[in-house]
Amino acid sequence: MKQKQYIILLITFFIAISCGVKGPLTEPESFEKFHKKFYRDSIFHYNRINYPLKVYEFYGHIKEDPDGGNANREFHNAFTRKTLPRTVRSMDEYPDYYKMMVDTNNNKMVEKIYIPHSSYIEKRFFLKKKNRWYLDSIQIIE
Repeated sequence: MKQKQYIILLITFFIAISCGVKGPLTEPESFEKFHKKFYRDSIFHYNRINYPLKVYEFYGHIKEDPDGGNANREFHNAFTRKTLPRTVRSMDEYPDYYKMMVDTNNNKMVEKIYIPHSSYIEKRFFLKKKNRWYLDSIQIIE
C-alpha cells in the first residue's frame, strides 16, 4: 500500500515539473514578450485583462452645446470576464493602412492604433502590477 502511494506521489511530482510550475514572478516581465504572447494566446489574453475592462468611445462634433459650440459625446462600457464579447483584436486583423506605435508613460504602456490622415485612433492602456503586464482600458476616438 505504501509503495502505491509513493509511486503516485512520484508521478505527480514529475507531472508538476514537466508542466513548468513556477514560483512568484520576481523579475519584471518584458513588455515586448508580453505583447507578442497577449495577441497569440487567447487563454493568456483573457487572464491578462484587468477586469472590469473599461472601454471609452469618444465621438467628436456630434451634439451642439447650448452655448453654440460642439461637444464630444462619450460612451462607456465596463466588461467583465463573462461579458467581454471577444478578445481584443491584434494588429494582424486590421487592414494594411492601419499603423501602430507603443509609448511609455511611467509604469504604463500605451498602444496606439490609428489610420494616418484620419480621425480614427484607438488607444490601449497596459499597466504593470506585481511585475506583470495587464490590459487596463481602451479608448476609441472617432
